[in-house]
Order: sequence, then structure tokens, then C-alpha cells
Amino acid sequence: MLELPIMNLVFFSVFLLVLWGLTFFQRGRNFLVKWRGWLPWAAIGLAVVSLSLISYWQYEAFLHSNFYKFLLPPYQGSGYFVSYIFTRFWRRWLVGLIMGLGFFFLADYFNKKKDGRLFHEDEPYFLAAIVSLTSYPGSLIFFVLAFGLMILQALRFKLMEKDGFISFYKWWGLLALVSYVLGEYLLLGTELYSKIIF
Repeated sequence: MLELPIMNLVFFSVFLLVLWGLTFFQRGRNFLVKWRGWLPWAAIGLAVVSLSLISYWQYEAFLHSNFYKFLLPPYQGSGYFVSYIFTRFWRRWLVGLIMGLGFFFLADYFNKKKDGRLFHEDEPYFLAAIVSLTSYPGSLIFFVLAFGLMILQALRFKLMEKDGFISFYKWWGLLALVSYVLGEYLLLGTELYSKIIF
């Protein structure tokens, strides 16, 4: 069987690194603001292309196996293979996508409610794109790390008796990359991973 190839790590990591790198420069920020509506779609497109390639390679691996070829048509219907690639590859990314979209709507709603004091105008789109790429359990790890970072930053502001806008704009990309690597590669096969994966 094929495990999730290194290709996903490369594609997703490069995308996350580029997005993260854009946050450090004014031109990059302008780019993110201008194209903010397309960021989630770019992330979805990247994931669909990557997972489609993986699914095709898995089909080819089954086809050339003396045992697994009997699980494909014409020996059997395509239902087994479709359910296999869905549960093996697509399901975790779809959960991450749903979490990313949920975070987008919540962030956008609360940002409008607070007159734009919680996030920069393009930040909810940016977050939707990067959270959807972290898949599951990476998106869950992302939320735990982000919540911890927010608490630490709020405590720092409280201790220093500062008021103001707490922005994590430059942290989101790095946090997503760390979450993705933790979720997909370091926790894979551990007891904790088997408990949080469904």
C-alpha cells in the first residue's frame, strides 16, 4: 500500500511557506489583501490535485499487485477502491477543509461584530486556506497551538498593561506548517494518533 507520499508534504509545505513569507513584506501583504478571496480556492485546488494524483497512484499500485488487482474492476465493482481512497486520503483533508471554512465564518463574523479589531481584513481568508491544508488531525493541532499562543499573547499584554490589536498574522503560516508536520508525519502510527483519528 502507498502511504501518504512526501509529495503532499512538499506541495503543502511550499504553499504554506510562500503564504507565510508574503506576510513579512508590504508587497506580499498587498498581494494577500488583493487576492484574499482566491486563497481558500487555491488551497482547495492544490489539495484536490495532490490527492487525485495520490489516488491515481494508489489505483496503479493495486492494478499491478497480484493480490489487490482482484479488488478492482472487472473482478469487483469500484465501490471498495473508492471507499478505500476516501477513508485513506480524502476524509482527513475534508475534515480539515470543514474546520477551515468553519474558522473562516467564525473569524469573519466576530471580526465584523468587533468592527475589524480582531483580524486584518484578509486574515480570515488566509486562515481558511492554511487550516484546510493542514488536514485532520493537523487542523486540530493548529487550533490547540493557536489557542495557546493567543492566551500567551493576551497574558503578555495584560502583564505589560498594554492595550491594542493582537495580531498573529505573521505566525499563522508557521503554526500551520508545524501543525501539518506534527499531524501527518510525527504522530503517524503513535497511540495518540490512533485516539484522535477517526
